[in-house]
Amino acid sequence: MKGETAVDLKSVQYQGALTPLLTDISPRYGTVVGGDDVKFTGTNFVTDISKYEIIIDGIVCPVSAATTTQITCKTGKRPFLPATSLTMMIKDRGLVSTQGLVY
Repeated sequence: MKGETAVDLKSVQYQGALTPLLTDISPRYGTVVGGDDVKFTGTNFVTDISKYEIIIDGIVCPVSAATTTQITCKTGKRPFLPATSLTMMIKDRGLVSTQGLVY
């Protein structure tokens, strides 16, 4: 297409053993007023909290602690009841496989 650069994806390799994987969320539910600490348990997480972007129901959930197996963030206030969603991104690693788990 005009103005776009072609990228050869043959060199991209997926390695499941390196992909961050979410296995549990605690608690599973919270309030719309926010302020809840949510703990995400899984594998292949990083300890640098600046590398995380967690978005719950369209609201950023700032990370306060992280180990290689657990991440903690504090929920924000939801001004309305959006559709339930969870996106977890780790800079330099990509999206976390949430396996359909939501908060």
